[in-house]
Amino acid sequence: MKRIPSGLSRRGFLGSAAGAGAAAALGAAPHALAADRAPAATDVPWLPSYLDGRPVATLRLDARDTGPVLRHGDGPGRCDVYGARDIWVYRDRGTLYMNYDGAGDDGWLACLATSRDGSTWAKKGPVLQLGAPGSEDSGSASYGVTYEAAPGDWHMFYLGTPNTSPPPDRIPAFPYLTLKAHGRGPSGPWTKQPDVVPFRPVPGTYCSTTASPGQIVRHRGEYLQFFSASTQNAAGTQRTIGIARTKDLGGSWRIDPEPIVPLDEQIENTSLYYEPANDTWFLFTDHIALDSFGEYTDAVWVYWTRDLEHWDPQDKAVVLDRTNCAWSPYVMGLPSVVPVGRRLAVFYDGRPAPDVSHMGRDVGLAWLDLPLRPPRGPAGPNLARGARVTASSTYPGYAPERAADGRTSTQLGGDYSWTNAEGGALPQWLELELRGPRTAGRVDLYTTSGYELRDYRVQRWDGRAWADLAVVTGNTSAYRVHTFAPVHCERVRVLTGSGPDRQPGYGRINEVQIFPPGH
Repeated sequence: MKRIPSGLSRRGFLGSAAGAGAAAALGAAPHALAADRAPAATDVPWLPSYLDGRPVATLRLDARDTGPVLRHGDGPGRCDVYGARDIWVYRDRGTLYMNYDGAGDDGWLACLATSRDGSTWAKKGPVLQLGAPGSEDSGSASYGVTYEAAPGDWHMFYLGTPNTSPPPDRIPAFPYLTLKAHGRGPSGPWTKQPDVVPFRPVPGTYCSTTASPGQIVRHRGEYLQFFSASTQNAAGTQRTIGIARTKDLGGSWRIDPEPIVPLDEQIENTSLYYEPANDTWFLFTDHIALDSFGEYTDAVWVYWTRDLEHWDPQDKAVVLDRTNCAWSPYVMGLPSVVPVGRRLAVFYDGRPAPDVSHMGRDVGLAWLDLPLRPPRGPAGPNLARGARVTASSTYPGYAPERAADGRTSTQLGGDYSWTNAEGGALPQWLELELRGPRTAGRVDLYTTSGYELRDYRVQRWDGRAWADLAVVTGNTSAYRVHTFAPVHCERVRVLTGSGPDRQPGYGRINEVQIFPPGH
């Protein structure tokens, strides 16, 4: 992941209530709920928990990892003596070409390696050089994304910046700019085009800090570039993917006013694959973690859609993380995908050490079988959509309807959730009145990271009284799945017993999702 080497803003949500009852009666007595032989919640596979509650991907499209295939240290002219990361892989006439960022004695530069099978690579050295002092790529000329417009007409869009951390690391730092080069073939030689300005960060927008290159797709008579965008505010750095458009690869690009997914998804960098078997686009990206290490790329995610210009943030899955990566315990970053036979190769960078340093990284390879299909999961008919949401009481600045707005963030605050009013007797409740009678078999509950709902019941109205679907005590997870035998229901509620020890009198609920049996 590329970031400013210093000054990272960690959001201190775990130390305060951030305005949601900060002056509340923290010593209120917990209100535990007895099990009474009611159904228990079903545990899900391991999911990370982030300090600021940024969204998690609850589905998985697991790749089979084979470990490193390109190790740093032996590149021509010491071009990658300090590390190899940030990969872009493309094919031409049966040969695979990999542009990777090599950390050499002068800084990070786009370097080239070639392969026939994706597993064995021959290093060729740098394909770009640093710009003159004071130029936009005087600090780094790296991450070169290519596009062949016609035979002998190759275009490279690369990341340039004049700013880096001190030597010897020289890690690229903000701003990240998209610069242009041209070549006659996949390996160049590449001629920089400083007079071409594709696009730049736009003050006051989602791309005010970063507007760096991403994959280019020809679509409906124009070129779409799925670029990395970020902005900085009091909350820290927020990241997402935007679309830039042009009809002329040698001209300027127009940036869409909104990103493809919200900033709190915290993703960057793109590699797309189109699956003709089901007319679906898959966008691979790296996800940014926030934990005791700070911010770093902790997983490869994939989003999918049939409409290249419209993406649903709920349609995403984990491809690679610490549960299925064979060699890198924490870092998995910047994926690039390319079909190889009947499989999809997923290249990424990692580090075989228990830390998250940008240095000393290598390139790994994992595989997905083709044809690619979205994973089966609860992203189908969410019966809670459009429900009328009410609550026993509400803290100022929070709202019941935010618990059914489709956003699965577990972030703290009234923009994301509901919580009960200060001083109210427990239990409190949040009720969803569905759009007519429905048959349900699963309820997913998202609470607030760091302020997880500890004791609660999930209930339905059976026409005469509230009946338990699940009873949970001692919960410490921000996301829980509750499955049960199919039932007819028109009203579902969560009865909150107590919050965590730090705020037992508040039951925070960020999202409730209800699904038919089998989802």
